[in-house]
Amino acid sequence: MLSSHAPHAYWLGRHWRRLLLNVTASDHAISDALNGGDAWRSVLNLTDSREAFVQLQTLPDITHLTQWMTHAKAHSGSAVEVLQALRENIRVLRAVLPNSFWHYVERSQVSLHALRHNPDPTHADSLAPLRSALQLTRSMMYALCGDLYCHVRRDGLYELIQVGAQLEHMDSVLRLSRLYLEGLMPAEFILPCSGWMPQGTDANLVLNDNTQHASQTLWQLLIHDDTLPISLRASLNGMISALQDFDLGSASGVVDELQAMLKLAPTESPSTAWIMGVQGRVTLLHYRLEQALF
Repeated sequence: MLSSHAPHAYWLGRHWRRLLLNVTASDHAISDALNGGDAWRSVLNLTDSREAFVQLQTLPDITHLTQWMTHAKAHSGSAVEVLQALRENIRVLRAVLPNSFWHYVERSQVSLHALRHNPDPTHADSLAPLRSALQLTRSMMYALCGDLYCHVRRDGLYELIQVGAQLEHMDSVLRLSRLYLEGLMPAEFILPCSGWMPQGTDANLVLNDNTQHASQTLWQLLIHDDTLPISLRASLNGMISALQDFDLGSASGVVDELQAMLKLAPTESPSTAWIMGVQGRVTLLHYRLEQALF
């Protein structure tokens, strides 16, 4: 793998996972609003730009929210902006990636850009085309993930994409957990946004059914169960496995700290301080990896 490809591979993984969170959360918000709920407002807390949005919209409603989450140029985390960044990563790596990657991102971009000036904030029924575009984008991102596992050579490129995706996922799960602890996001949004449950599945049913996860709490699913790809432990283990052939330098110490913190994680509800501590280590790991690998 060319050294110039390394940062693009890493950010491909991060942007892929970030886009998946965005479109899943936006779709779930629309579903909640159309069913008469008001939990959709909590999705805004996933972004780092809540204040900017509130300044733009004095009385935000679901159509304004989805426009901000999906199409706002002023929002660097909007779906079209993240998709553009993902497209650029794939463009640079196109010669060493399956052609399907370009196809998936192009289909997603065409679908979302066709609705750039929609939905009309005065008509809730205009949300249906946007929801279809979000669902298409999500299916394209899952297809990209499938091709990543099946067709990308294990020559360092695959591993760096995995590292980026796992680190982004850990950051997302920690943000979701903190929002839930602080009462800013309901439980039924947490698991769908984490990427495990199919859209529309009732989180309460999952946590109380007769499957192998019936006796597990939300925190055991999000933090401890390393058999589930959504958990923090599974993500960290996957990242460590992908990094085993790299010289991590000072980043290795941060990985060890994260392992220790997850081993000591409470089995019941963690504290906000514990989550913030892990978030700080994840952020530090990002910077240390950039220094060591790029």
